[in-house]
Amino acid sequence: MPADLLNWVALIAEAEADLQAAQVRRRDAERRRANSLPGRLFGWLPATRKPRPLGPEVARLQDIRESAARAATKWVEATAGTALARSLLDAERHADQAYRRDIALVELQRVRGFMHLVDEAHRKLVEAERTSSNAATTEGFDLMTTSRAVSLMSSAETSRAGHAIQEAKQAIQALSNGVPTKMGVMELTLHEDLFDLVVDFAVSPAFDFLSFSNMTQLQRASEQCREAAKELDPLRDQVRKALAQSETVYQAAASSLFDIEKPYLEDAAALVPREIAMTLPKGLGVSPA
Repeated sequence: MPADLLNWVALIAEAEADLQAAQVRRRDAERRRANSLPGRLFGWLPATRKPRPLGPEVARLQDIRESAARAATKWVEATAGTALARSLLDAERHADQAYRRDIALVELQRVRGFMHLVDEAHRKLVEAERTSSNAATTEGFDLMTTSRAVSLMSSAETSRAGHAIQEAKQAIQALSNGVPTKMGVMELTLHEDLFDLVVDFAVSPAFDFLSFSNMTQLQRASEQCREAAKELDPLRDQVRKALAQSETVYQAAASSLFDIEKPYLEDAAALVPREIAMTLPKGLGVSPA
């Protein structure tokens, strides 16, 4: 039995004994209360109140068991790592596979980052298209009425549209700046028309977002946003496929690494006292994915 886990075994035994003693006291108190005439008639009297619940004892035992499991997991990982390092062949295989896993993780994170840029640009374009369309409709009402309320509402809608389009411009510029020359697991092919549109929209728009003055300009803004979002659809599909492929490559590399580590983890876990309930660690050091 590992010496540094013995203390946890003792603490678990102590907490279990405390819980059992509390259960016995509770049963005795309930029995006395049930056999007491005043208790049967006046359960509210201080001398015959219901026994205290066992929550503290149960919680303490649970906390100790969870802490023991965490300590055992760390011990298993350390022990397995030490044993693996003693095997020159497995240590070399492990180092090579860990490198492949880390490279796959870097690529996965890179593709995820670009997927976020694409989705964010698309979302901002859709929002800008919606707000511009709403502003155009409100502007139409404003042209047909002299209502001060409608005029104020039109101004507010136009302001929201301008803000949304500015955000769409920024998202598209971020996408333009973030395009990788290669996606690792696949080459990234883009239509030239898309980047012509992206650059035009992001750098030199044909209208002033902060001074829309009529329905025609708002409709033009809505149409341009809608077309830009549509142009992004093929790119979104392509990057989704790249992301799925990157995730597959990473999971395969991580699984191969764990296959090397698993026998050592199982040997170490077999030495953990049975009083400590734990699950086999997922590896000697799992990279977040």
